Amino acid sequence: MPHHSFPDDLVQAQRDWYATYRELAASGGSGTHTTVLRRRLVRLSVRITAHPFWATLPGSAPAARMELKEMTWADAPGSGPGQGPGHGPGQGPGSAPHAEPVPEPRAEPGAEPAARRKPRPGPLA
Repeated sequence: MPHHSFPDDLVQAQRDWYATYRELAASGGSGTHTTVLRRRLVRLSVRITAHPFWATLPGSAPAARMELKEMTWADAPGSGPGQGPGHGPGQGPGSAPHAEPVPEPRAEPGAEPAARRKPRPGPLA
């Protein structure tokens, strides 16, 4: 695997992403703090994926992205022995739970939550 010299701000953003993800996982997934953490993950994801460094690697960006993930996973707070890549389901940087999050769909302002909406009548036969 080639070794890349990543910019310091990109490395720090990936470390912050892992630290925020771990904090979100430990928070239990509810409350105002969870919203703050999710928004931070989205901002960090954009900062990482849109970083100009990736444009300098024609053809090898996916491999470099994995190298960055593996390098920063080991550096992130809370990554002790047995918690690195390949040590349990959903623990490594290539596993699905560590992929950058997709923002949840948002309801239009003033729309009722789906649980309280009355079903619409179907077409009459």
